[in-house]
Parts: sequence; structure tokens; C-alpha cells
Amino acid sequence: MERIDIAEVNPKLVLSLLNKHYRQKDPVEFYGKQLNIRPANFAKVFKSFINKNLLLIINERTMHAQLITYQLKDISQPEYLKQMVEPDAPILAKVKGLISKVWLSDVEKNTFGGFYLWENKTAMEDFMHSDLVKAVVSRPYVKNVSSADYEVNQSASLITRGLK
Repeated sequence: MERIDIAEVNPKLVLSLLNKHYRQKDPVEFYGKQLNIRPANFAKVFKSFINKNLLLIINERTMHAQLITYQLKDISQPEYLKQMVEPDAPILAKVKGLISKVWLSDVEKNTFGGFYLWENKTAMEDFMHSDLVKAVVSRPYVKNVSSADYEVNQSASLITRGLK
């Protein structure tokens, strides 16, 4: 089991989950916010919270990278740009949790797609279950869609300028 340094835990996530699951009288302060937990119970409640929510905490602080590829059928490049890329790009720019998307294109191999960088796995999963993705994959000119995702090694990526 990975050891969590409390300084690395997203305090908003901790506060939200603690308040949701352990509403009590007599607030206690945590990260400068008041929690509805009796001070005498705080250590017990916090330990229980960490044990129950460790994977959620890890997912919320681990960036994810995703590679989506697809092929095109019966559509020209100018029409693909007009019907898919131009209208979808501004919508994608507003997707919650998406840090960036790099559009990919190999016309000779008829392979297109994108490299996505997500704040966390939850944001990526929410996107993959969104109406936007359902609409894209249902387009008659999009075929052979594939997706692969990876945890981002943030420490190494900072060294190699993969992250700022």
C-alpha cells in the first residue's frame, strides 16, 4: 500500500469526503477549514477515511495520459476538418479535468486521434462516458476507435519538461 503524505492530499477532496461521511457536532479545524467531527473522534475518523478512500485519493492526485486513435471512412480531409476537428476542438477545450489534447494525424496510414493529458483518472473516465464521446464514435465516418490510458510519472515528467 502506498504511503500518503498528508501534504500531498487534495484538501478539498478530504474535506468533502470527511464532511459527507462523518457529520457530527463540535467542528474541528483541518487545513484551515471547520469539519463537523468531534475533536475526540478526529484521529479515528481520519484513519477510517484514509483506509476507505485511499484509491480515490490516489486517483485524484495522479495525472493520466490517454491515447485515442481512429480511422476515417468515406470522408475527405477537408470535410473531416470541417465536420469534426473544427467544431469539436472548442468543446474539448472546455472538458472538465482535461489539461491538454494534442491532435494526431497520419494521412498515409489513415490513422487519426489525440493524446490527452488529464488531471486524474476520474476526469478521463467521466469524459469516456460522456455524450461527446458517444457522439464522436457514432459518426458514420469514424471507425476502429481505440483507447489506451496510463498513469503519468509526474516527477520524471517534470525533469524532462513533459510537465510544467
